[in-house]
Amino acid sequence: MNNYIKSDFFRLHKKKLSYVITLFLAVLIVALAVVLEYFAQTEADFPYGNNRFYYSNVFGMSGLSLLIICFLATYLLWKDRLIIPTSISLGIDRRTIFIGKFIVTFIHFLIVVLILGSVTYLAGEFILTDKNETVTLNFLISLSNMLPLLISALALCYSATFIFNNEITAIVIVFLFYRGLALLIFGLSNVNENVSFIREYVPASAMDQLIIDFMNGTAQINIINWIINLLIAVAVLFVGLKVVEKKDFT
Repeated sequence: MNNYIKSDFFRLHKKKLSYVITLFLAVLIVALAVVLEYFAQTEADFPYGNNRFYYSNVFGMSGLSLLIICFLATYLLWKDRLIIPTSISLGIDRRTIFIGKFIVTFIHFLIVVLILGSVTYLAGEFILTDKNETVTLNFLISLSNMLPLLISALALCYSATFIFNNEITAIVIVFLFYRGLALLIFGLSNVNENVSFIREYVPASAMDQLIIDFMNGTAQINIINWIINLLIAVAVLFVGLKVVEKKDFT
């Protein structure tokens, strides 16, 4: 397992696209703060030159966040899926392949999220002059509530890519689960009030709730959110592993 993980880290290190995209996103994050501060200084009564609006973009663009997560989930699997049959023929068991690649993918995910999260926080604190400490605290709490949602989305996309052997299918499944399901539950809750009870426990609805809690200044650490999404991550990885153990890669 250790040798396989090391070889995957080496292959990951050689891939340059992740560096380029991470740098590009970091530059965009800083550029947004610079533009907002510029207009705040040059336009009278400009309402968006503050850290509240700036940080809200993180939670308001959940679709973009899911796309980034799907990219990270499938990044190591793109062309590497073609060499999985060779790895199996060399005696590497499927469990090692599935778990090993996910460990590398998860560490890569944590690094990218840490970089982009840190850049966002620092830009909001040091570039924007109109800032509020309460807003910053709410931002950090909301980020902590967003993390388990991203982890479960990462696990779902990773497992779906292995199961269906297709990145597009995996991405569609993730968006149906984290965006489409929210619309379905919202519609059902208007018909049956009992459905609204489970609404807050569904990841799709929890993702929508992030921006609401942040803008209202009512963000709190959501332990239930962590438990549910970690259970989802474990469940989809378990299903993915069981499918991979029986899957024909020839």
